[in-house]
Amino acid sequence: MDLAFGAAFTAGDFNVKLRFSGLFLGKTTNHTTNIVTEKLPGVIGFGLYPNYKVSGNLHVGVGFDVMVHGLGTPADGDWGGPEFQSVVRWHASPVVRYTVGGGEFLVGMNIGAPDGKQQSLKWEVPIRMGYSF
Repeated sequence: MDLAFGAAFTAGDFNVKLRFSGLFLGKTTNHTTNIVTEKLPGVIGFGLYPNYKVSGNLHVGVGFDVMVHGLGTPADGDWGGPEFQSVVRWHASPVVRYTVGGGEFLVGMNIGAPDGKQQSLKWEVPIRMGYSF
């Protein structure tokens, strides 16, 4: 279960979002046998996501996440790591954004270090949908 709360601030073509999130009740399951092989400790984090409207629907953004792993212990009592472990992740993403009413549709590309290590750069083509109220 992942729970997140966020806030955004817009000034002209500049926008910045701040998000706090927590992941609880995580587990890894063998889908062949349907047996839980690992129960994961909780994760909390926060992210800062500034972006700028370049022209029309084109936006360029960056993001920074700080995640703290190891909150609590799983049911088996040992998850094989230090009590707390933090990871700083980053990404950069140019996207095309379309807004319809309170809804939003984004498509673009994303490059970043999902586990915080420079040697693990990852390219993605994200397609996102959102709704604001």
